[in-house]
Amino acid sequence: MDCRHISEEQVRAALQTGSINHRKSDPRLLPCPKLVVDALVGKSVQAVFSACPTRTGVVTVIDKDTNWACYCPS
Repeated sequence: MDCRHISEEQVRAALQTGSINHRKSDPRLLPCPKLVVDALVGKSVQAVFSACPTRTGVVTVIDKDTNWACYCPS
């Protein structure tokens, strides 16, 4: 998220207001279905969530408007 200049607030907004991309989601994945959400939150983003029974985790978030050069040290 930092590398792509996407804030936690934008991720929350995507989860609350975005539309599920059914073509890329996998609702039958166990134990945690994969939900891909497309949203406009100041920029166009695509967020991938792991929808577990007790919590929802963020897998990744992509800025669809800008291809940021990211470097993540190991």
